[in-house]
Amino acid sequence: MEVAGRPAQGPLAEAVRELWFLRGPAPTRYERIFPMTDVHLIVNLSPRPYRVLESADAPWRTLGSAFCSGMRSRFVVSEAPDVIVNAGGVVRADGLRVLGLDPERLAGAVTSQPWLDGPAALGPDAAADAVLDAIEALLTERLAVGGAPDPVVRDAIERLEADPAHPIGPLAAAHGLRHPAFVARFRRATGSTPKRYAELVRFHRLIDATPVPGAAPWSELAADGGYYDQSHVIRDFKRFTGYTPADYHRRVSAAGPDAVRFVPDPEAAFR
Repeated sequence: MEVAGRPAQGPLAEAVRELWFLRGPAPTRYERIFPMTDVHLIVNLSPRPYRVLESADAPWRTLGSAFCSGMRSRFVVSEAPDVIVNAGGVVRADGLRVLGLDPERLAGAVTSQPWLDGPAALGPDAAADAVLDAIEALLTERLAVGGAPDPVVRDAIERLEADPAHPIGPLAAAHGLRHPAFVARFRRATGSTPKRYAELVRFHRLIDATPVPGAAPWSELAADGGYYDQSHVIRDFKRFTGYTPADYHRRVSAAGPDAVRFVPDPEAAFR
């Protein structure tokens, strides 16, 4: 697999953490993609489109050349081309509005983004740097229609990333806001509530700490990760991934560490 990337520089770094590029055979046709703490903008340079399944009662949906995976609280199942040629940007949780996009409208779904289609015309054989340059230029142009990040929300995100158990009430009070006003402000900037964002931070810390392969000491991991008990871990796993912790660990142990957040799902099932 060819992998390239670069951190975002200058003003773009206020909205985007990094730019990335991948090219190579798809490790699996179907995979289950978990909700993330960042937003992902993706350009598909392969001639074959991606498809996504977002709920048990929804049909498969074909995506355009460029798409956004907004803030979500549930997994999606994706169908990849046989050969992956992808590039994109990892956008900060509050970065979409800085790029002039509406995070509330984009939350909870994977949506096509025609304004970002241009780099796909470079084709599957394009040099990684050329693709990254084209994406970087388009994202930088978006800064002109966006704005500065909300300092209250940026501070809250940094505090919750450092400690996802941080109480929400004191975060609001620290900025002279009532709880409902703070939650509304956070949602407007990110498409998520601060509570749900903290839950995702905690969940990703947990799966990062899960040994693959090897026995997973769930009670110990739960305590270290800020969960009340093992049943609390099970509830979060089922909510975010559709798996029990044991089923998740079995699948990732078989697939390898690259599957921690993108789990092969040969049944292409939503359950």
